[in-house]
Amino acid sequence: MSQRCSRVAFQQVVCDSVCRLLQALNSNSAAAGAWDAIHALSYHTYATDLGSIISETTSLYQQFGKPIWITEIASGGGLSMEANVALMEAFVPWANSQPWIERYFWNQAVSLIP
Repeated sequence: MSQRCSRVAFQQVVCDSVCRLLQALNSNSAAAGAWDAIHALSYHTYATDLGSIISETTSLYQQFGKPIWITEIASGGGLSMEANVALMEAFVPWANSQPWIERYFWNQAVSLIP
């Protein structure tokens, strides 16, 4: 693999079907090369509480053993800006203390129409 392509993240968008795909890649010896080429798993979470975020993120890591990239984290617009800030203030120290979480990105949808 070339140096430029040495870090590949697999985007998880729909847990049921993608989890089955990841399990097949992980367990199928013919697909072992593909599984080994995936550096990290990325996913989006729109949970509104830290406990749910911790649970789903930890579950992905424990199930697949790959570093995690949370490529969107937001309440899905269901919380106030203050509540989202409080969620991030709780999330960031936890995420920074997990060596298997490599990246996270806050994504907040905001309506610009009054």
